[in-house]
Amino acid sequence: MWLELSQGGEISVIEQTTGGEAKVTFSCETAALHLKHLDNQPPIAWVRNRKCADAAILVEEGGGIRLHVVELKSKLTRKEWLSAKLQFEGMIANVIAALAIMEGPKPTSVVCHISYTSAVLGPGEVADPILLKMKVGGGAVVGDLSDWEEEKLSLFGFSGVPLRKIPRDPATGQASSTLA
Repeated sequence: MWLELSQGGEISVIEQTTGGEAKVTFSCETAALHLKHLDNQPPIAWVRNRKCADAAILVEEGGGIRLHVVELKSKLTRKEWLSAKLQFEGMIANVIAALAIMEGPKPTSVVCHISYTSAVLGPGEVADPILLKMKVGGGAVVGDLSDWEEEKLSLFGFSGVPLRKIPRDPATGQASSTLA
């Protein structure tokens, strides 16, 4: 991971792709700490979840710390959505571990941002039949999209985590949003 301190303004999350570059620029009114997942670098060695989102942004808010987790995808399918949720959890785990090492406060809230150029998540869009199976011991379907539709996630001990969807321009691979 690589850290960058911002005193407000814009924070860009960039991912190199085969077709060029995917970029989401967030406007932020306050100071923020931007943690970038470095390509081809493993996350923190002792964290069990080896998947990791593209970036995390820590913002002090209302006496606490809000963690914004950012993942960029090109074509978002059910399978990619399931992968993105694991990447969100991995980044949350990495950030909490890093903050614990630095004796920093644990985030009080989390917001997940997913940016994509196209989304193919409709009810009839299942390429892998395993995603329609019921989990053992649970009533939810593995490839269930209710969290996508409700825009609320439960990740790493945080429930009701807002999901912000950020479509990118397919021609430029860019988008903008806010951290508010």
